[in-house]
Amino acid sequence: MGGAAVRCWQSALAILVRQWKDWIIVASLMTGAGAVAVLWLAAPLATATHIAMNVAYVIWGLAFLWYALWLARRRFAPEGVRPAAVLKRKEFWGALALAAAAELLLPWGLVQWVPGFSALEAQAASALVRFLVAWGLFSGSLCWLVACLGLLSREA
Repeated sequence: MGGAAVRCWQSALAILVRQWKDWIIVASLMTGAGAVAVLWLAAPLATATHIAMNVAYVIWGLAFLWYALWLARRRFAPEGVRPAAVLKRKEFWGALALAAAAELLLPWGLVQWVPGFSALEAQAASALVRFLVAWGLFSGSLCWLVACLGLLSREA
């Protein structure tokens, strides 16, 4: 795996940095999906109208998520992704492990970590910065993984 994997991962990172505006769009769409999920969780289920509203929220949230993933594939892997070829590559499994760490473990640690500021304003500013960095890590590593998939599909 060695050098070829690292070159692939570096190339995917270069694609991500070069197309940072697309990264922001994908992150915004994923934020929209999260916001709709919050609406769905808060909606009551007392009447048929409420149930219809919940169904609409689910469709709306899935549409946001689908469009974010479609756009990520379109922008970061424009030549397409061939899952059957990529699943056989060791580089993919290494990239998946790195992406899982960057998507899940690092943001979770950032969100859970609370510095000991005494002022409420400092605590709020710290929380805002930590959540933005965590969201950037989450969405960026997803786009990076899609770029890796595109590069590995092209090589296979």
